[in-house]
Amino acid sequence: MSLTSRSLAPLLFTLACTATLVPGCSSGGSNRHEFQVRTAVGTVSGATELIVVGDWAAYFASEALTAGGTDLNGDLDTTDDVVRAIHIEDATDVLVGVAADDVAIVGKEFFLSVTEATDGVDWNGVNGMADRVLLHWDGATEVLTFVDTLNPSTVGEDFVATLDRLIYSAAPAALVGDETSLRRIEENAPTTPVVVMNETGAGTLDPVVFGFEAGLVFLLADEANEAADLNGDADMTDAYVLALLDGNEDDTPVLLVGLALADDAAPIAADTDFSGDRLVGFLVDEAAQGGTNLNAPGLFANKLVPDSCDGTPDVDANDQVLHFLCFDDFVLNNTVVNTGLAGRDRIVVVEDALATLSDEADANCNMNGDLDMADTVLRWVSTTTPVAPPRNTTQLFAINTTIPGGAMGVAGLFDRFVAIVDESQDSRNLDGKAQDHDLFGWVDPADGLAAVWTFAHQGARASSGTSIFEDTNNDGLGDPGSGASEPYAGTSWMSGDNTFGRIAATFLEEVPGTNPKVGSLNINLDCAVFFKDADVTDALPVWLDFAESNVLDFDGVGFAVDPANAGMVIAGVYVFFRVNEAQDAIDHNKDGALDDVVLMRNSVNRCDPTFMSTSSVLPGSVVVTNGTRGAAFFCDETLTSEDLNGDGDAMDLVVRYFTF
Repeated sequence: MSLTSRSLAPLLFTLACTATLVPGCSSGGSNRHEFQVRTAVGTVSGATELIVVGDWAAYFASEALTAGGTDLNGDLDTTDDVVRAIHIEDATDVLVGVAADDVAIVGKEFFLSVTEATDGVDWNGVNGMADRVLLHWDGATEVLTFVDTLNPSTVGEDFVATLDRLIYSAAPAALVGDETSLRRIEENAPTTPVVVMNETGAGTLDPVVFGFEAGLVFLLADEANEAADLNGDADMTDAYVLALLDGNEDDTPVLLVGLALADDAAPIAADTDFSGDRLVGFLVDEAAQGGTNLNAPGLFANKLVPDSCDGTPDVDANDQVLHFLCFDDFVLNNTVVNTGLAGRDRIVVVEDALATLSDEADANCNMNGDLDMADTVLRWVSTTTPVAPPRNTTQLFAINTTIPGGAMGVAGLFDRFVAIVDESQDSRNLDGKAQDHDLFGWVDPADGLAAVWTFAHQGARASSGTSIFEDTNNDGLGDPGSGASEPYAGTSWMSGDNTFGRIAATFLEEVPGTNPKVGSLNINLDCAVFFKDADVTDALPVWLDFAESNVLDFDGVGFAVDPANAGMVIAGVYVFFRVNEAQDAIDHNKDGALDDVVLMRNSVNRCDPTFMSTSSVLPGSVVVTNGTRGAAFFCDETLTSEDLNGDGDAMDLVVRYFTF
């Protein structure tokens, strides 16, 4: 479904006709409730999350906003957010009745982290109501059970849920031998914690959970708690020493990496290949590592920066430096590798390579060759050793890290990096127009030191890439295949994750709009032409993939999404996105005004755009789903003037849900 202007071509860049804009429309399927949007009974504040796994969901009903103030958990106040559980398939909405801090779902098993003082119950029977505890709620029996007392630390997360288990850190206890404070709970024994062991002979360890990706649980250990030097810098003051755990296996121990991160917000990323080998990248803090200069030039066989910076080496110890580990069956088969690349805020891992955002000031080098050292560039390295990061100024571009959506300007797509280059910051004119655009570019790290960025996305096929911009006869319709391509694209929003083999993003009309031959893309070309507006100021939803080995393809539909809050979510063969009625010039929810934002869906491989519901202006994903069966989202009744949850007013923020 590439960007093209001919309705003859297959899988065209399209826009929904009015016939498809039907509230509550279903696309059919084997389940008669598929895409039927239903409303939960509770009122929410918008300050709490939705949790969806399979066809189960949890949300937090606001006591203060329910019927003028309602005590939902029996603690005699109306200040709490209390958990409700939804079985999406059956459309059941049950009050769990606990004021929780967080919820995880494993199968049909719900796990709640609860601050006893907030909930008003001494759940563990000790210390009054001074503890934080783990509770279990069974979605089938609706029975609530105390499980354990949680680690009271405010660092890290309460728990992470893998495919079939929960991993959490329990309250400090009298650990012996090689025990850790970590516990795993299996889905088939949801109230029976099992102690996670440290490596044999490594002694006890009391870490907290930091995150989870590619089957790896990220952990942090505090040297003060352990009364030990865990990272080998001759002190015991580091609070964020990295450790790892295999989240999918029963008997694997904790592996202490033994390097310190800057804090519990430090970026970390992992990926796995088909054989189960895993690559994890993280930023080691020079200051926490005893003030060691980890990117000093003498440490590396190959240069890290352009030749122009030879006279100004990095001599400080104030950086966060990219390191990586390769695992085979969760056994260290490589030592930790220091790439020497100063980074911040984001790490992207792809097949056999990883990247980070690198400030020129941290490297003490003008890496993109302009007239300043104020840029943030993308630095990457393959996992071969000795490390040899590309360092030519023609390979290092200034990235727009402020692009919303989670990517911070860069994402991984299979074995490539896709980034948003900021022409104005980079001081390079990449599209031959005014030097002020943000442009999509991609690079293949497998090309090593010869890697070259691609900014032109026109393919050889007549209907691929951005052939909509070819217009040799000046008729405004384009001439795919003529070779007169305008092959550049910019964005206002890009997702940080490669989901189901695609990256969700927006495509800006204003970049091609500088070409007078191209008019508005906010029209319908495949489902019968429907001109909505004539401007070229909209952001349109696209989902990127490599249709050919060297062609970044922009599939999408011609709707005007909320530019900075598109909220696009790819789930299986569907993409969901947030449309701005005022910019789209259509009253999608039929309320007589163009002042709403609405939830739309479309297949990733054909033109079937469908209105689903009014949405909300809350930032973030337009729907929450783990991509398997169900989804939920926030809806603002004030935008619809409808009492969707049946409480007698149309003033609430509510939760709506559906199966797909």
